[in-house]
Amino acid sequence: MMELCTRYAASVKKDVPYSMSVLRSERVPDVCDALDAFVTAGCARLREGADAYFLRGAEQSAAFSRWSSAVTMDLYDLGTFARQATETEAAALAESVRQTVVCNVTNMEGATGLSFYCPAESAQAERDFCRGYYRMLAQKGLLTAYGAWLEAREQTLAVSLPAAAGREQSAKPGEDGTVYSMRLTAEEEARFVRGYYVLLKEAEDDPNVWQLIEGCRDVRLENGILSAKRDRGIFVFAASEDENGEPVTLIERSRGDGKVCYWFETLLLRFEEDFTLTQERMEGQLLVSAEYPDGRVCELVPVTTQTLLAPRMLWSLREGDYLQTVFAEKQKGDDPTVPFNLLTPRNDGVLNGTEFIVGETGTLYTRRMAPDAEQKYYLQLNAVLSDGTVIASEPMPLWASAEK
Repeated sequence: MMELCTRYAASVKKDVPYSMSVLRSERVPDVCDALDAFVTAGCARLREGADAYFLRGAEQSAAFSRWSSAVTMDLYDLGTFARQATETEAAALAESVRQTVVCNVTNMEGATGLSFYCPAESAQAERDFCRGYYRMLAQKGLLTAYGAWLEAREQTLAVSLPAAAGREQSAKPGEDGTVYSMRLTAEEEARFVRGYYVLLKEAEDDPNVWQLIEGCRDVRLENGILSAKRDRGIFVFAASEDENGEPVTLIERSRGDGKVCYWFETLLLRFEEDFTLTQERMEGQLLVSAEYPDGRVCELVPVTTQTLLAPRMLWSLREGDYLQTVFAEKQKGDDPTVPFNLLTPRNDGVLNGTEFIVGETGTLYTRRMAPDAEQKYYLQLNAVLSDGTVIASEPMPLWASAEK
């Protein structure tokens, strides 16, 4: 089996994330017992008010089964999750995982060989999904104690806070970029789960609409200050090397080991050899690394909400493929928890995005460049708290250097 995992890993394209393990099946019950002990200790902390405990640990662990923006399974790496905690039971759990996993072949940072279910997104997911599909798993301690707390949290979700008047925020340009920051209160810092920033641009045909250009998790929280460092460069896509290129909505999916992976959504139209027309809603992946500093578009993945199994088919681009990428949009002034809409047309029934026709190379070209000075882009910091509150800064202009 170990040889099979190694051979499979050697055959997989480097751009495709994978994690395969060989387990000692007789040790799996020991992992379940260690997990129950760990959860019991963790739930005691929940009762004491440390409700960011599980959520923050999940956020810092490798997430699996998030193959599509439309489907999230909330699976997290068990070994990495245990290492985030300080309880004695966490160390025992991490050691139990280490002894159970005989071999783990992966190119994902933070993958140790076993994952577990932690419904970090919403109580609705816990009710509708884990009670059916995951009831067969030996995680009753987690599903009972944590699930009950999660349902109670759902009943009392706090109203999200827009940029509060007088909240301290700043943008300090430097030679290699601008540091954007926002101060949290002591209570907000204690309940902090994750942070991110979004790059925004006014829709050219409607100044009351924000278009999402990029969502990124490269932020840090230190001494109550949530901050991100960013230059003015943005990624643009083009059908040929000599085109200027156009931005699309990019959302960071993973970061680590010197690589950042973004996803974007597109409609794909393709004429097959028998002249039939294939139309698919697809999710594209943009890989950024030292080898590809301007990014590289990897294979496309069909978006599905009809199955619990990840689609195994990756689609490569072909000459003549028609792609209609779609901007995620929302109205200015909307609550920070209101999501940006993908694949939702405006009142005129038109999808707002960019069209590309793939050339003879079968490649969608990408580059990172600074937009023209008259194109106004903004950065907005966001902090997500354990009770569901989202705190957002005011949008701050995206400056290029200390000249501003």
